[in-house]
Amino acid sequence: MLFHESRCIGSVEGWLIMVAIIHKISPVVHYLLNPITGSRVGLPPQSTISGLLRSNSVNSIGKAVASFDQSSLDHCLVACLFTHSLAFCRPIDESWTLIEAREGLFTDVEIIDGKLYGVTFSSTLMVFNIQGDTYTAERLVKLPSTWLFQSHLAKDVASKDLFIVYRRKDISNNIISFHVMKLECNKGDDPHCVPVYDLGDRTLFLSDVDTKIISSSSSNLSGSVDNRLKNCIYYSFGSGRNFGVFSLTEKSIKLLTPPGYYVSPFPEQRLFKESFVWFKPNP
Repeated sequence: MLFHESRCIGSVEGWLIMVAIIHKISPVVHYLLNPITGSRVGLPPQSTISGLLRSNSVNSIGKAVASFDQSSLDHCLVACLFTHSLAFCRPIDESWTLIEAREGLFTDVEIIDGKLYGVTFSSTLMVFNIQGDTYTAERLVKLPSTWLFQSHLAKDVASKDLFIVYRRKDISNNIISFHVMKLECNKGDDPHCVPVYDLGDRTLFLSDVDTKIISSSSSNLSGSVDNRLKNCIYYSFGSGRNFGVFSLTEKSIKLLTPPGYYVSPFPEQRLFKESFVWFKPNP
């Protein structure tokens, strides 16, 4: 099918999370796409979100995340940021469910074991328990003050750990460092964040619309991953100066040249055509 406009807003387990407009005046549609097999799984239309400002642009959606097993695609849980509003659904649902929260606008989202984690502008991590098409607010976790940083959520699918990754920029909007923390939810203690200085054999991938953590010991990459790639953060955030790799070991950045990058004599014109999505095919 040809679309008037389409955009990838996330990926999970070998599937891309897509948003598209079929015709110029048609409503925005959402679906899961397997780029290897061409299979598609439809999601409820964006117009079913009650209380959300209507938009006929694919650029009004920030990012999407999902959690599912390959044997039950119809029951996978999908969550999406719509201009800092947060909603969730499953393919079998007739509509999206909008989450209402007093703590502020959402900036990032992740899903682990049926729980939805959302970060707000007020540096609060909200945790929601999702049951069918309803939800309950489970708890609030106050994150460290981040006025100099932007925060991103990243989950380790194998260990089910949730990481909060902070990126710091200079006055020219160039990334200069990263800091990583992990959410600890030990029994008897209030949930809190602890600093992480070593990711071990894990590599972290960040972009505007996607985060991934890949461990060489828990994937088919075991034994073939260069040690220099471990304990690193690969990132892509909109311009050539913000595409590179940060070593947590050496606390240093190495800039990379992204595919499709237009080399201009004027740095401000060196932009990506689109946001990058980190994609790992599912064998």
